[in-house]
Amino acid sequence: MHHKTLDKCLLTGAVYLDRFVFSHTPLPTYPLDAQLSLQDLSQLFNELRSAHTPSQPAAKPFYAENVLNSDLSGTFQSINDFVRLHGGDRGTIRHYLDGTKPASSLYRKQWRFSSNTDI
Repeated sequence: MHHKTLDKCLLTGAVYLDRFVFSHTPLPTYPLDAQLSLQDLSQLFNELRSAHTPSQPAAKPFYAENVLNSDLSGTFQSINDFVRLHGGDRGTIRHYLDGTKPASSLYRKQWRFSSNTDI
């Protein structure tokens, strides 16, 4: 865990990985022997961090169809998920999804986007 993340959680009370709350105040209800070792805590954070997917409230799932290679087609939870896997410009992809680009045009001459994820 990065020290700035810990500082932010301590100062603002933010929840880390949607699960942990850090505080300067000790919890007297928990016995000292119930605490995890630093190594166990680090391992737990690493396991949870790899499984954690932060939720962006504005993200909308969409279907991306590759007309040249159907193996690359799929449903993505956000534009960032698509860009992380295939590269590209988020702003341009957003134009295809919101309809400002013609529906018949293809992104990079191979991608067709649809807001309908039931395909």
